[in-house]
Amino acid sequence: MEQGTLFEDVPIKDKSDEVCIGGRLFLKFNKSDPNKVCLVNRDTPIKMVDVTDRVAKRLLVVEAVEMGAVKTKLAKALQISRQTIHNYVETKKVNQGVGSGLKKSIYIIPYVV
Repeated sequence: MEQGTLFEDVPIKDKSDEVCIGGRLFLKFNKSDPNKVCLVNRDTPIKMVDVTDRVAKRLLVVEAVEMGAVKTKLAKALQISRQTIHNYVETKKVNQGVGSGLKKSIYIIPYVV
């Protein structure tokens, strides 16, 4: 007796172009355009970014870290250093007024007559 395939019509996904970055997040690289990368959370595309656009790449990195990506895995996938990722996240914190960086402040100096 020959045993048949259990699920014949279910296609098997090719995950060779996906890189796990932790927290159920993946970076999916486009085979036809290597400069395009898609942030995927549990098989749901979150954001598609052209990695040659530096601002879009920074935003992708910060959002991925905020969603739970591991900095080391993310750095390896995007071929940047972990320190660069840390700097991107810290810059965002400083710009939002959180942290010990330079902040925009207004000082009112009393005028004495």
